[in-house]
Amino acid sequence: MFRIFFSVLIFIYSTTFSQNNSTIEGKILSKIIIDDTIHFSAGIYHRGYYENYDLSSELKKNNFILKSDFTYPHMYVLNLNSEKNKILFRAGVYFIDSYTKNIQLDSLYGVKLLDGPTNLEYKNKFLPYILKGIKSNFYIFRSKEGDKFDNRLFNYTKNNPSSYVALWFLIDRISSEGYKEVYEKILSQFSFDVRNGQLWKTANAEFLDLRNKSKAYLDFDPKSIDLKSTDFKLQNSQVY
Repeated sequence: MFRIFFSVLIFIYSTTFSQNNSTIEGKILSKIIIDDTIHFSAGIYHRGYYENYDLSSELKKNNFILKSDFTYPHMYVLNLNSEKNKILFRAGVYFIDSYTKNIQLDSLYGVKLLDGPTNLEYKNKFLPYILKGIKSNFYIFRSKEGDKFDNRLFNYTKNNPSSYVALWFLIDRISSEGYKEVYEKILSQFSFDVRNGQLWKTANAEFLDLRNKSKAYLDFDPKSIDLKSTDFKLQNSQVY
């Protein structure tokens, strides 16, 4: 009986492990032959959100192979070794999960093919929903109309509570905007499975820390020189 149980345990472990490991074949579709090192990295985001914050590979004659080993989808930015002294990273994000097998990039490193359900959701479901009726591109909309973006993110998460795409863009908003009440509401809408995962727990911990700091700031009670409560005012200043 013990031998049977042990064999079943080994089978479950090996199956789960194989599902979390993936070999991804990549190619840059360019007539220019490129030998370099390609990085799918955390970029400006905190490394604590990542099981592998730098998924990199040698780039030989426009081809590369990535070895992924993570338990939840990751959102990456892209850069090359040869560009590190010129740009921080290229525009755009790349969702890679344990089902991703192929990446094809055009000569400007735009995505031509990136399979895996998370990136397909981002491309075919998330972007069309967020940008419905919006004339500007995604990044301009996110930065210039943040409140409207947050409202759409709230509604998208409500309708798609298991979406890691939504969770990553919530992390993006928390990282750039700090504490907002709407982010707490969005966090609460994710499914049990997502909330039980490490990515959500890390995002929630950061949010709670920001909320506590914000509350401490709002509770600040400035005193005058004779220790009486007073309004805290800044003199007018010119911004350059």
